[in-house]
Amino acid sequence: MCYELLIGKTPFHSFEMADLLRKINEGKYIVNIEEPLSIECALFLTQCLQANESDRINMSDLMDHPFITSSDKSEDG
Repeated sequence: MCYELLIGKTPFHSFEMADLLRKINEGKYIVNIEEPLSIECALFLTQCLQANESDRINMSDLMDHPFITSSDKSEDG
């Protein structure tokens, strides 16, 4: 869901269910964006979209990720 909110599209695209499931299982996605992402955001999305569950970020690390915990210092004043 985070990917879709940040990028504006789903990470996996296909009109065929079998092809869609294959892409999800293989973790094949392309980030095609018009606006560049911060390094923290790109790393966050990559860690969330790992096909292998053991490689995927866990919930406690997710909540402590710099993309979630950092704030934009340019708005401070």
